[in-house]
Amino acid sequence: MACSHIFASLEDELEGVVSERGGAGDIEFVFVHGIGLDPFRSLCVSAHTASPSWRRSRCACQPITGSEPTSQSTTEASPDITTTYNPPTPASVRMREPKRRNSFIGPYHCDMAIDLPVRVLVERGKKKRVVACAFDWPGWDRSAPISEDPLVVLETYRARYAIVANQAGLETEFRAAGPFKVVEQVEGIGMTDYYGLSGRAASDEHDPMTDPQCERKIALLRSAWHTFDDTAARVSPELRKGPRGGGRETNAIVHHVNGAEINEFAPKVGVKVSADVCDDPATLHAYRDAFVAAIRVHHHRNEPARSWALQFLIRRCAWHMLDHAWELEDRDLTACEM
Repeated sequence: MACSHIFASLEDELEGVVSERGGAGDIEFVFVHGIGLDPFRSLCVSAHTASPSWRRSRCACQPITGSEPTSQSTTEASPDITTTYNPPTPASVRMREPKRRNSFIGPYHCDMAIDLPVRVLVERGKKKRVVACAFDWPGWDRSAPISEDPLVVLETYRARYAIVANQAGLETEFRAAGPFKVVEQVEGIGMTDYYGLSGRAASDEHDPMTDPQCERKIALLRSAWHTFDDTAARVSPELRKGPRGGGRETNAIVHHVNGAEINEFAPKVGVKVSADVCDDPATLHAYRDAFVAAIRVHHHRNEPARSWALQFLIRRCAWHMLDHAWELEDRDLTACEM
């Protein structure tokens, strides 16, 4: 598949269509100047399978009014899950200090400290696993055996997720994030038990986002992509085997993660491309830009991602990237080879 990286610098009032056409299944990028996207004034990009006719879509953005929604649905907590979790003191738990990265995943940046508890959705499987989801921070979902407190596991990944938040320009906000607070508990789906993943959106994830809220979550998704790509590039090609001698190698994990997003997640917002785009960094980058643009279009139209809430789609994509990025780190053999 031939697809060039067509993202060029355009003047503010420029409006036009740039398309790369090739064989069946090529990506067609439609650039339309953003309207009412202050302070970002970014270009909206929509992508669809190349067709004989070009389509234009103009994003109608609603003005930001009022404050962020503060209400949340809560349910009675299960006896073995704490509704508020305060982490142990540094003397009892030694957390790995997140590395400082020079890269910045824009366009969102926050200098305002929000000293609030981290809202958590707890999703309980029927037999094996329970998942805790910090749904305001896409990708920060962790599971535990059903007899254990998932908030304890979630806390152990705070330092690792800090790297993701820092790259998204949210270092100050994340440093101010307080203890966990369970605001909702739901029954999981079959894959909750089997894979330890979240299959349901939090009630608040069905609510419309403001433009800054959407850009914030997009920045975290982009940071999750960057974290996965960076990790996959530096770990050993062969990975430490599991307790039963199994487990994918690095290249297989890369193809699995990118392929799942391209084939299962992106089509929920109308982005359909060949899985071959992940074989070339330029086309992978172009695809991701198109995916982000499609998310923005659905946000501006207040449309869900098919049967999924749009915020849940972002969270699921970020979780899948980070879950496997952290797997790559944990199974890396580079230190053993030195």
